[in-house]
Amino acid sequence: MKLRRYYSFLISCFSRDGLSDEDVDKLFESGCNDVLVLQRGGDVYLCFDRKAFCKYWAIKSALRDIKVANLDLKILKVIDDEYDPF
Repeated sequence: MKLRRYYSFLISCFSRDGLSDEDVDKLFESGCNDVLVLQRGGDVYLCFDRKAFCKYWAIKSALRDIKVANLDLKILKVIDDEYDPF
């Protein structure tokens, strides 16, 4: 049986108005309790340390949780910390 481990990655997004404190709370409530939110203007960076069986499932579950939060975010790209440092 494969053990779960932590995977670090960043999801780059755009939000016309940025994220409010309430939006960040929605992210947390939707399952993104392992995210650090960074903003600059409309650019939003979601830095994750997610526990999963593999990197694919870590990223897939983070994207699902972001979708559940139902925010006005356009996902631009996923950056893998191991191969493309921010």
